[in-house]
Amino acid sequence: MAICVEFERVSSKGSLAYYRYGSCGHGDGLFELDYEDIDKMLLGSYDGNSMTMDKIVRVKKLASGEKEQHFLALKAFTKIWRHYKETGEFLEVGEYYA
Repeated sequence: MAICVEFERVSSKGSLAYYRYGSCGHGDGLFELDYEDIDKMLLGSYDGNSMTMDKIVRVKKLASGEKEQHFLALKAFTKIWRHYKETGEFLEVGEYYA
């Protein structure tokens, strides 16, 4: 089964950013990231038990086709995270294919 996820940053204020995401062509989900949380992850400032992915990728609206889990949002976050680790910049727009 192929997976295609598209995402786009729709707004940001301070360290908070909101991304629209979903299956390719159906970007109707919304999640929030706090860039300070990502910096803390990179620095190893979180105790392994104190921070979960649900607290880092805060889904505000599930994308079509998602039930209770936010699998597509996590795939988008993974792409954003890896790009930030490599470049020091957060992606505004991107896609994930598998």
